[in-house]
Amino acid sequence: MILTYYIMFSPCLFPLMQVPLPVRLQIFLETLGVKRSIVHSVPHHLSLPVCVTCYWLTHSNPKPTLQYLQALVLGMVYGELCRLAKNGDSAASCPEVKAVQEQLCRLRVWRNDRQGLNVGAAHLYSQWQASLQITNILNRLLCCPLPEPDCSWYGIAIVRRPVAIENLLTELHASSEWMKRRFVLQRT
Repeated sequence: MILTYYIMFSPCLFPLMQVPLPVRLQIFLETLGVKRSIVHSVPHHLSLPVCVTCYWLTHSNPKPTLQYLQALVLGMVYGELCRLAKNGDSAASCPEVKAVQEQLCRLRVWRNDRQGLNVGAAHLYSQWQASLQITNILNRLLCCPLPEPDCSWYGIAIVRRPVAIENLLTELHASSEWMKRRFVLQRT
């Protein structure tokens, strides 16, 4: 909160508020190495986490595998579905959304099923979280060209079996047309 106040009212940063939004957005995207088309292809409130994920994929060491990316995206999807349900959004009551949410709940690793810490996975997701934190600060410095994310909804899905991810992705693909229509309508 203090940092936000300082950034918004510091005399040396005041000229940034006068720079047009498209220019600030371009500076933000160029810094992360993300194309503008990526930002426009996702719901506005998810654009910053998606930019962070693009940056993470190209700059993390070691490079995340497809399985780690899928787990991260599934965590974001689950968080988005929980957010919709909590806010009472009508989309949360659709049968397709409930089916996806039930599938994601089945993938959850319960406390007595845990097998110990996967240090490699923890390291990769820690890099993603650090990237999100630093990118959020950059976003504030540039006077928020992208909306600040509600980080409480971005859980990280740790999945027991890669086969479970593939099964879920198949089912998600079946309902993806509905989800695409939903998000396109939400953006307009």
